[in-house]
Amino acid sequence: QVFRLIEDFSGVGLVNVMEVEETEQQPPLIDALAYIDPYTPEVEAQVFRLIEEEMQTFAPPDYLAHHAPVSFNFSSPLMQREWARMLNEEMQGRVPSGIPPLDVTRYSAPPPSDKGDASAWVAALENAQAQLEHQQNRVDNLELLLHYSGNAWRLYNEGLEEERKRLQAELDAIRNEANILNLERKKAQTAIAPSLQRLEQEWLDFVKKNIQIEQACVKLEEQILAMRRTE
Repeated sequence: QVFRLIEDFSGVGLVNVMEVEETEQQPPLIDALAYIDPYTPEVEAQVFRLIEEEMQTFAPPDYLAHHAPVSFNFSSPLMQREWARMLNEEMQGRVPSGIPPLDVTRYSAPPPSDKGDASAWVAALENAQAQLEHQQNRVDNLELLLHYSGNAWRLYNEGLEEERKRLQAELDAIRNEANILNLERKKAQTAIAPSLQRLEQEWLDFVKKNIQIEQACVKLEEQILAMRRTE
């Protein structure tokens, strides 16, 4: 611990500085006693200046800029083509237009195009039967959803609630550990504060005495030089 002394003949200023050489093996040691150090406007300005300097070293806002683009391999060729198309549009600086809407014409049951053609009526009838079966499947799915979805969602919500309680308990434990640590720090610092203040005052008294002695020595040297000139 090094005390840097600012000397003048009108008074003594004291700046407490911890000089530690920063290495890869040993990080810089922060010399601060937050519970007993005076918090003056000058200290606050210095703290904000240090924060601004530290923020200049932060990563850019786009934290994924240095990562390679994510590539997806879809099992569906259609999805793979659409993904490649959207990436290509984005690389060209355009906003991806998204996936085109689904073609729902195959879910309709139009009448035969040629009402006089028997094969056209057979195709229309088969298509109508397929659409009827599709609608029956939809009804079955809705009935299953109506019967079982409530319990499924309740189980899902209960799982989420259990996870929330677990995370909340973990957060409370961490906060409790932080509070206990801060309380121990406060007790330790407030207990040692009188000794630090006494030692600092003694150090200041010694510094002042040294300055007074130095000033007296300078005056004596001047007097000796003056006496030698008059001899």
